Amino acid sequence: MRWIFPLLALCVIATFAQGQAAPTDEATKQYIVTFKEAQQYYRDGRYEDALTAVLDVEAKPFADGVGVSRYAILMLKVDTCLKLGRRPLAIGTLQRFQKEYVADPAIVAEARSLEELLKRANATTFTCPPTAGEPDAEPRKFDLADPAQRKDAAKALYELRATRVNDQYELAKGAATMAPLVDSGKAVITMQALERYTTGKNKKTGEMLAALRAKATELVKLGLETEALRYSSATKDDAARVQRVIVHERLNDGRRVTEWFKVKRPVDPDDQKKLEEGRANLMGLKRQMKDITDALDLPDNTYARQQLQVDDMIEAIDNALKSGPVGGGATKVEVSGKKKQ
Repeated sequence: MRWIFPLLALCVIATFAQGQAAPTDEATKQYIVTFKEAQQYYRDGRYEDALTAVLDVEAKPFADGVGVSRYAILMLKVDTCLKLGRRPLAIGTLQRFQKEYVADPAIVAEARSLEELLKRANATTFTCPPTAGEPDAEPRKFDLADPAQRKDAAKALYELRATRVNDQYELAKGAATMAPLVDSGKAVITMQALERYTTGKNKKTGEMLAALRAKATELVKLGLETEALRYSSATKDDAARVQRVIVHERLNDGRRVTEWFKVKRPVDPDDQKKLEEGRANLMGLKRQMKDITDALDLPDNTYARQQLQVDDMIEAIDNALKSGPVGGGATKVEVSGKKKQ
């Protein structure tokens, strides 16, 4: 009988594992059937039914690898949402695209371009005003619910923004602060998506981003060097401000007992001002590194080493600004004469 319970346990585990395994052939077939139904509903103009079906497919845990790609599911969802005028749901789905397909620049570019167009659209209609070169031309309208019009709309938006983005870029290249780089970086990232989506390439915007990233690294380095000089000059005499203060002296059986503790004098007012300004600047530099990382679509750890340098300097400044008792009290016994016999 002792072997029955382990055997039962194994059976339970096996049953549970079978329930969690890959879908059966029947489930896979039903999955594909449901997706094809959603496609057919869409083609027939039954958009509510199409959305219901595609949401059912999307909710299933086995999307890719069963004859239907997740890209196809999400794009059908976007198309259906736009036909129904559900722009917020479409935008949310496009934002998911950019997170799930971060390793596929083409899909990210398509999703980001369509998101940008929808944010500028009235419902699903994107109206492109005349460019500076054709001020008398009629505004062009694009129905973003029609997949066939999206690339033309993206191309029109690219041409519309090209002059302004170039001006921002030229300003950022000569900037002495991070703010112009952040503004230019965000604009160029959007332009890069539009360029890749409409042409399949990103040569021009890629070169612009590379130049902005190099400029950002240069400004971060300069900022660190400037603040390092500021804080080192103000903290160099930090140790000299620590003094020994005698609390009490007494004779004890022929020995002089001195009770004392260490105290740090307040920092010089001029140095205090330098340190406080430096600390504020360093905190600002930390924020700027975060902003430029986001704006230029850089990896999160791009400025990790510089962030650690900033944190070390801030800690040193905080220590330098401290005053008062240091390390608690102490007692020192000094021999002042021979013990009486």
